[in-house]
Amino acid sequence: MKSLLFLAVVLLATLSLTNSTTIYEETDRITEALMTKMKDHQKHLRPPGSITNITIDMYVRNIFTMDADERKWKVQLTFRQSWEDERLAYTTSMEGMDRIAYGNPKDIWTPDLFFRDEISSHEHDTFHPNNLVYIYPNGKVLYSKRLTVELYCPVDFNQQNFVCPISLASYMYTKDEMNLHWKTEDPVQLPKTVYMPKFILNGVTTQTCDAKTTIGKWSCITALFNIGHKICHE
Repeated sequence: MKSLLFLAVVLLATLSLTNSTTIYEETDRITEALMTKMKDHQKHLRPPGSITNITIDMYVRNIFTMDADERKWKVQLTFRQSWEDERLAYTTSMEGMDRIAYGNPKDIWTPDLFFRDEISSHEHDTFHPNNLVYIYPNGKVLYSKRLTVELYCPVDFNQQNFVCPISLASYMYTKDEMNLHWKTEDPVQLPKTVYMPKFILNGVTTQTCDAKTTIGKWSCITALFNIGHKICHE
């Protein structure tokens, strides 16, 4: 009887210690394990496998300028990328912990995407870099950051309606190594109102724009912003 009572006390104590682990402590444990497993040189190598699929979506925070003379425009985006990297897979027994937030994307591999029509761009970091990395148990990574991008729009702004693209591609990896996809649902999110003094945003459509060069075929995706002139009633 005493032995059973002792066993019950030990079991309760063990459960108590297990339940006392906080999300912070579990996140710290997982992060340390992942960074130990991820060797320095692996940060420069794409995830194992024949092809890496990158899913893209974005939130248009604002459209600042539409320069008709130089055919350029400036837009601020919350830009999101997601992919799977089996090197970052982990296990946790903590209930309700379906991801960890990691602060420094430079510690892991990230896609080498660029805007094909970019003139200039900058990331926002007034108080702290505006980016986040979520890592899920299966190795899925969600990488989001806030950008302001100035882009060339190769059309005549004097037309009543015209289209300006935001196109993305990989600089290093050909299509048989990296493939870009728009998120299936709601790939480009818009605020309720986009204020432009002379123009109006009629809508956005998405499509692919794969290209072939002397090196190989490259995966490309584009968002087409349908823009029109505001009608003035005198």
